[in-house]
Amino acid sequence: GYGDTPVTQKHIYARKSKQYNKKRIDDSRYKPIKNVKTTTLQRIFLDMLTQIAKPTEVNGKIFWDSESIIRAYQNVYKQNNPEVALKRGHWVLNKKTAKEYMSKLMKEQFDELGMDDAYVAFAYKAFLEDKKVPHSVKLSALNRISELRGHNVKETLEEKQTLVMLTKSPDDKKLLAETKKLLYGKDGIMVNAKES
Repeated sequence: GYGDTPVTQKHIYARKSKQYNKKRIDDSRYKPIKNVKTTTLQRIFLDMLTQIAKPTEVNGKIFWDSESIIRAYQNVYKQNNPEVALKRGHWVLNKKTAKEYMSKLMKEQFDELGMDDAYVAFAYKAFLEDKKVPHSVKLSALNRISELRGHNVKETLEEKQTLVMLTKSPDDKKLLAETKKLLYGKDGIMVNAKES
């Protein structure tokens, strides 16, 4: 068991995983790269799928019919088995980078039809000002607008630490003592970088 190995890198080095057949999640060294960028053939597959198929929306999710996925995958990858083509086509469609690429394609198509950001804003405004719309629906529309405006975005604070590696020479010991004075206060607690 060597585990998953990405093929998008220039050189592939497989490292044996001790916990591959057991609980791979518990092994802290086992961190495969799952969401790699889409390959050229995957982008061609997604382009062809948008040309030959019409998606259907069910409960807010977009579904592609199986025949169009099979046909697009077989045209790009020359796969004879339709079951394998369907399975691999769904795998490509479920990738995070493929979803981002599809949303970019859909945005371009909406822009060509004249449905840009201003059009969506005016449509939301007209929808909210309509007196026939129930208040609960208006509230959910307002929540969606605030989400699009970025009101719900949580900023993450990243902390950076500096590690100083020194040898046993006297000059390095002096440098380490000076660094400790800068980093730590009199009470031994690390001083905030903004305060100093």
